[in-house]
Amino acid sequence: MTFKLTMNGADCQVAVGGEIDERGAEELKKRFREVQAARPQRVVIDFKEVTHIGSAGIGKLLVLYKDLAVQSATLHLVNVPHVIYRLFCEMKLNAIFSIAEINAQNGGKPCGVAGH
Repeated sequence: MTFKLTMNGADCQVAVGGEIDERGAEELKKRFREVQAARPQRVVIDFKEVTHIGSAGIGKLLVLYKDLAVQSATLHLVNVPHVIYRLFCEMKLNAIFSIAEINAQNGGKPCGVAGH
């Protein structure tokens, strides 16, 4: 798994890649501490290079969301590959934080709309 963190004012840009399996989830947990320590107002995680995410990785995203909410910060996932996007929609994660599918034109259709 790869992880690149970039701060731009109050925004934190994170690029994640590879498989987020059990080992990757533990790495995410450590790296998400760096994100929280920066106290951003907005965190954008780019999933463009993510090939797989397991339940442990999803759990770490939920913990990050909760911790950011305590800081009044927001979480946004962008460039989410279609298969992962569908999984997130089925889990109703779009009700918790913003999720944008990769190559979505005009913002794409929201989860639950025919064709997604």
